[in-house]
Amino acid sequence: MIDAGVPSGVSAPLSCSPPKSSSLSTTVTEVEGSDVTRHPAPPEAPSRAAELRAIRAEDRAARIATAEEWLSGLEADGEFTGAIPATALFELAEDDLGDEIAGRTTFYAIADRILGPRVRIRGVRTYRIGPQ
Repeated sequence: MIDAGVPSGVSAPLSCSPPKSSSLSTTVTEVEGSDVTRHPAPPEAPSRAAELRAIRAEDRAARIATAEEWLSGLEADGEFTGAIPATALFELAEDDLGDEIAGRTTFYAIADRILGPRVRIRGVRTYRIGPQ
């Protein structure tokens, strides 16, 4: 028989108490009966995701530095002068640097800074290298 929301065999209504206030840096590690023992999480435990982000940031910085060095050397060498299409310049860098090159968009941003902004010549985005 159910009386006022209490199933038969239960002397009082079931209820849940709100959890004890705790900081976000706690983990539950031991449970005995209804007692819960809380242990603080280690304060210096960087997540694997944070470690990977740091590695990627270092890798990206190295690729940007490589592209900057390559572009600066290109203008200083005087091997290329005049107008060169942006895509051709990226492909040259890709051939020279292989996997160490920054992505295309990043490469163009670096080239814009070092060589000056791209200009359109007959509809093709082009960099002007050397004396004009």
